[in-house]
Amino acid sequence: MDLMAAIGLLSSIVTLEEAGRSWVLIVKDKVKRKKIDINNWDLNDPLVQACLDRFKTDMGDKYKDHIFSEEEIQEIIRGFFEQNRELRIGYEEKKQMTQIIEDILYAYNEYTKYLMSSGERTLHNTLSSDFSKIMDKLGMIEEQPRKENIKKFLRAIEISKEIELENIEELINGEYEIDRSEIIETIQAGREKLVSIQGNAGSGKSVVCKKLLKGKEYVLVTRAENLSTGKKVNELWDCDVEDAILWLENKPLYIFIDAIEFIADCGDNAFPLLQEIYRLADKYSNVYIITSCRTTDSSAFMKINTKYRIKTYEIPDLAKDEIDKVAKSYPIILSLQQNKKYSDLLCVPFYLNLIVSGGFVEENINDENNFRNLIWERIICLKDKCRKYGVSQSDVRKNVERIVFERARSFVVGVDSDIVDSDILEALKSEGIIVESKNKIRLKYDIFEDICFERYIDKAFDACHGSYNNFFDEIEKIGRCIYRRYQIWISNKLFVQEAREKFVYTLLTDNSIEANWKKQTEIGIVKSKYCGMFFKEFQELLGETVIEELLDITNLYAFEAKINHSPALIMNVTPIGAARENLIGMVFEERISLDKNRTSIIKLCDDYANCFYKTADTEEKAYKIIIRYIDELIEKGKEEKSYYQHDEEIVQLFLIVAKMAKSSKSWLKEFVENMIVEYCSGTSRRDSVAEEILKAVVKKCPLSFAMELPELACESAETLWGQRVSRKHFMYDEYDHNNVRAYGLSDNADHFDNNENGVYNNTFFWYVMRYDFVKGLEWAISFVNNAVQTFAENKPDEITNIEIYFPKENKKRVYLGNEWLWMADIIEYNLPVVLTDISFVIRKTVINSMRNSSDHAYIKGLAEYVKNTIYEKANNILLLSIIEAIGMNYQKEMPGYALELASSMELIYFDIHRSGEFISNPTKELLEKQIMLSMGVPEITRRYEKDEKCACNLQQYFANSYLRGDEEIKNRCHVILDYLYSIYDEKTYPNENLQIQKMDFRDAAMTAIDEKTIMIEPQIKGEAQKIVKNNEDENEPLLKMNEILNRLISDINEKKADADQIISVIDTLCEKMKDDYRIEMQFESILVTLIASALIMPDITDEQRNKLVEEWIRRVKKIFLNQSYVAEVNMVIALWEQLNKDINNDLKQQILLMILESIINDDNLGLISQIAEFTKFFLAKNRNYASRIFNTIIMLAEDEMNHQKFNAAYIKDNRNDDDYEFIPNMVPKLRGVDHWILENNGYEYQNKRSEIIQEYLYDGKGVDLSEFDIRNYDIALLCNIACCGLDTADERFVIVINSIVQCMIEIWHENCKEMRAHEIIDTFQEHKVSSYFQRELNMTGRNPEAVYDILFKGTDFSIFTRDTVDFYEDVLSGFLVSYVDGFREKGKRDDIEKKIRILETYVNSITEDYVRNILEKRLFLCKGRFSRWDVNKVKAEYSYKDKCFLNVQIEKYGSNHLNDVLYTVYLLNISELLPEILISISSCFTKAIRNSKEQFAKEIIDSQVIVDMIILKSFIFYSDEIKKDEKLIDAYEDILLALTEIRNEKAAVLLDEFRIH
Repeated sequence: MDLMAAIGLLSSIVTLEEAGRSWVLIVKDKVKRKKIDINNWDLNDPLVQACLDRFKTDMGDKYKDHIFSEEEIQEIIRGFFEQNRELRIGYEEKKQMTQIIEDILYAYNEYTKYLMSSGERTLHNTLSSDFSKIMDKLGMIEEQPRKENIKKFLRAIEISKEIELENIEELINGEYEIDRSEIIETIQAGREKLVSIQGNAGSGKSVVCKKLLKGKEYVLVTRAENLSTGKKVNELWDCDVEDAILWLENKPLYIFIDAIEFIADCGDNAFPLLQEIYRLADKYSNVYIITSCRTTDSSAFMKINTKYRIKTYEIPDLAKDEIDKVAKSYPIILSLQQNKKYSDLLCVPFYLNLIVSGGFVEENINDENNFRNLIWERIICLKDKCRKYGVSQSDVRKNVERIVFERARSFVVGVDSDIVDSDILEALKSEGIIVESKNKIRLKYDIFEDICFERYIDKAFDACHGSYNNFFDEIEKIGRCIYRRYQIWISNKLFVQEAREKFVYTLLTDNSIEANWKKQTEIGIVKSKYCGMFFKEFQELLGETVIEELLDITNLYAFEAKINHSPALIMNVTPIGAARENLIGMVFEERISLDKNRTSIIKLCDDYANCFYKTADTEEKAYKIIIRYIDELIEKGKEEKSYYQHDEEIVQLFLIVAKMAKSSKSWLKEFVENMIVEYCSGTSRRDSVAEEILKAVVKKCPLSFAMELPELACESAETLWGQRVSRKHFMYDEYDHNNVRAYGLSDNADHFDNNENGVYNNTFFWYVMRYDFVKGLEWAISFVNNAVQTFAENKPDEITNIEIYFPKENKKRVYLGNEWLWMADIIEYNLPVVLTDISFVIRKTVINSMRNSSDHAYIKGLAEYVKNTIYEKANNILLLSIIEAIGMNYQKEMPGYALELASSMELIYFDIHRSGEFISNPTKELLEKQIMLSMGVPEITRRYEKDEKCACNLQQYFANSYLRGDEEIKNRCHVILDYLYSIYDEKTYPNENLQIQKMDFRDAAMTAIDEKTIMIEPQIKGEAQKIVKNNEDENEPLLKMNEILNRLISDINEKKADADQIISVIDTLCEKMKDDYRIEMQFESILVTLIASALIMPDITDEQRNKLVEEWIRRVKKIFLNQSYVAEVNMVIALWEQLNKDINNDLKQQILLMILESIINDDNLGLISQIAEFTKFFLAKNRNYASRIFNTIIMLAEDEMNHQKFNAAYIKDNRNDDDYEFIPNMVPKLRGVDHWILENNGYEYQNKRSEIIQEYLYDGKGVDLSEFDIRNYDIALLCNIACCGLDTADERFVIVINSIVQCMIEIWHENCKEMRAHEIIDTFQEHKVSSYFQRELNMTGRNPEAVYDILFKGTDFSIFTRDTVDFYEDVLSGFLVSYVDGFREKGKRDDIEKKIRILETYVNSITEDYVRNILEKRLFLCKGRFSRWDVNKVKAEYSYKDKCFLNVQIEKYGSNHLNDVLYTVYLLNISELLPEILISISSCFTKAIRNSKEQFAKEIIDSQVIVDMIILKSFIFYSDEIKKDEKLIDAYEDILLALTEIRNEKAAVLLDEFRIH
């Protein structure tokens, strides 16, 4: 496509050069109008009009049928600016010009799309005569359909607000309004985009939604049932919703979907449309969604809630004071209120309204059950209104039941209206009993359906005449939804005394009742908030067995699920129902054995402690029950004179009591204070649990403990972190890590796990700061002050006094400080961790509180309080750094907040260093990485995240405050500057004076960069100016070097550079590096890259190549000398490749020697090990050199064994020890003998290393292995042949590697008891051998039998030890990694599966059960000892065939290795394997629990996180898919049943929900 014409045409219209117009003026005019309007752009100017005319004609002729792609538009824009370089425009004008060109071409595209017809030619003809109207025409074309759509949209808004919302009844009896302001204000304060309003039936969910939407301009409303009709989003409101959202621009649109519980069971029909609506909110920032949902059905929407992170708000039942208000207005409510049995009835707004507006009288309302019957008869079945419509009540009843039951059986939102008689249909619609949408009808209120089901179940119950199993058979005909309905029915039956006495009791005690229904009954009871009456009346009749049964059911089923992201997907279960309160009362009265039911009772109390609403009486009983167990354990510890066996359980029980701190406050205070006294007395951990209790307070502090006892929490921390007087010091204590003891602290103040939680482990302090900030801040200041003061006394030379000047008060304050205190969270691990944690928590708490508030007065007040408190009470600069962080986070909002800090020259210098840590320095980062690698240390994770808003230094902050601030701030700046000048004159302190001048903008120089940008620079004068000049001179070589490199890189990019040019720069770099170490450090990496680039240039000469190789060798050698090499090592393979070039023999020998040293790597240095990986790759491709390395290692190993034999002979001869026997490779090396020989004036062994290297490595001499005996070769050295590049295709290599494996097996066996095998062959050597086999097995197409023969044929498995098995597992664990990554390589997984099937025959032939049992894990790709990776960052895809293979292997071999199966599935990526993998997991669970329930429970606990992940992801993301396959249904349910059997409440909740929806 030729785009040059468009570029030229746009140039003519946009630049208007002929008219002599300034582009800037035109842009400004365009920006003002905010649209393209060529018609108004100087149309009267003939020159301008000429440009427009030319553009319209040429553009129309050239491109009239073409739609420009995004790439073409961007290419036109680039071409335009290239063609119009003479335009003198700034960055902003260029942006605006780009926007206009895009607008014109987008408009042109729209025109082309809309007019691909005869109308298109008509428009072109019109434009030919008057092109100045093009934008108007395009606008009309575009707006015509949009206007129609917007009309429809506004009509939908009108219907939503005036009909849908208005139909929601918000007043009792049409006149009284219940006050819901508190919950509404809470929701509004949350400012969430996606909100779900949940509550019980009749709680007023829809009313709250209506109130939330009051006053909103744009609202779309729909009932949930409309989502199940197969419509699309646009059909719901009869308009293009997405187009309307764009039309709204940033104006908010609220979408309200009412009663989504009605689609809970619709699955595929309604959920995709609901997700599509949520997608709109995800895509557009101005779209908000509100839904209402009954709490009991909310779990059906977990999948959507999880994906879109919807915020849930629960509508509580009416409080007593609100019912009192209603009672004042309506006498019947007041009358009913006196009767206690109506308390729950009156909490529901729906019932209140029915009572008041329905004409009920108190005499007709015996209890809720009777009242619901009245609703059924008088409201739903139209008892008093049937005559009005000419219908019978029995017919109405039948039709209502038909609607409800048909809907339930079919799991649809609504049923066809034609199943109901027309006259009855009209009556039900007129009375508001049903709602209709598109010929689909349902009952209007969910309570109506509840009552209908209750009536049905009541009738079935009455008809069974005590044959309860017949009753259950009857109601089961309704379908799976009956379980939920039955539980609701049971809940209501608890109101009816007769039912409680006759039915419920029978169900609980009659063994003939089917177990499933008996269980459902118990679940219904314990989940019910009404079960108090049941327990109260039956407490004497309920025997110990029934109470224990109800206790277990409560502990397992009385929960509801809550999905959270933190950030991983997790499910928490929240206790529900009133059973716990009643059971705790029974336990407290010792109605059941406390010892026999210990575990269940503790869980019962723990779960109750986690309840949001607790009564003081029950809470007191619960914590006193737990205290009994604590006292028992403490007594046991005293009797046994050791707490080691009980400390964990005591801590667990203590934390349960701590969750109930409101009631247990006095006991907690006394108990923890006693622990503090015990700890301070120096009592050992064996004799006291004090230290563990204090650690629990600090690290696991429950919120309630911190809220009720903040001072005690702080005292516990201070005690734990402080140094005990009686502390015994050991030899290692001479090293004071992080100066812990110098600060007067204990090891506990520094020993915190450096895990992902890190600083967040000190939970108590986060809670204290959040809920009692004033006390928390005061304690923190006091604690840090004491620690720093102690340090100053212990190490006065390492701390200094720092003066801060306060200009407002004209006074100074002194603070203790050094650089480490100032930069504590930037350069970590120089202070006791707890001091830095405290500083970080205060800073984070304050800044987060300010960010989360829109109250400017609060933000400023909090900031000022923190600043003033720290300035006045702190004695150190660690706390002052908090003030700096706040100031830098709010530079614009609060300029000058931290100005006083800039009055200290010490802090200015410290802060230059601190801010420098934010600047990326690739050289420094690479050097640090190389140093860590050379020591074999992995990368250490930061404990504190860097706050990028604090990247500037105090000088920059001072300047920003001056430039942004008002006169008062500027005056403060002047006073601070003058104060600093008075201390640091330019003659005595030129450097300090320079730093002050950098902040002084009083006489700043201003330079215009462009029309919109001005550069402001402080004027540097006097001695300071000389320092600046000297610095510039010193940096001149670096700047020049950069210029040279930039020119070269530019030439390389443009393919202009040749070998001579690159080598010339290399020579310059090398020369400069000799004289300036800074150039060496900064440019070594670039130098190596340039050398590698030059070596592949086709025009390089032999002399140049030799010179470059020599320079590179010199630098790589530094690695082997443990010196710094500031370049990436991955390019060494290019240096090794020079062996195949024509270079000097001496250079070849040096390269070969480095290759050998990288393979042998005696010191196991990390950096050399990295080089070895590239070396192996090179040798595998160059078998000639691989053979040389192989031969050399063989001869060096022989030489080393001769050395050992020589030393052994010397020992035997000179010690006169006839029993001494040296067994080659079976005993550790004889170390120190050489030194002993020399001390005795003997002659030590003369090794032949130099000769061997010359002959075998340099000259390429071969080795005869026809009589190879490994006893003549040192095994440790010999293992290095695994890295030489040869493989099983080489017969000589097979001979040696086979001998190595058999020798290793014998070493591990012979040294098993003494555990000295690692002294003969260490982990590194073992890893080299196992890694070789891994590589060999993972090569696609390579026959594995050669490796398997080495490992299995002729091997004595009876002498296998744990070390031997570990080695075999390491060899075979490589399959897992290859399989995960196998989707990238065609045929890779087929190859692995084939190799595993061959391996199967070898493993199954092993006669030793122990060995076979462990090695069979490899047959299902079991993870290895070192298999670890972040699953979220590793992509994996599996075909159905892959999943079938995994299922077969796991089913065969997984049941005895449950933890291994689960972790392997996790590493393979659970999400990619679900749901099919459930089949094999289910099989493993079933077999494992059958073998040993206890062992199964233990293994599940060990893998709890993975198990939770499997069952939760299956439920949320794969429920629909699972329910389409009977095998998957059985597998998933079997998994959940197995977990439920070992008391896993999450599985129990999911099983219940899975079967319901």
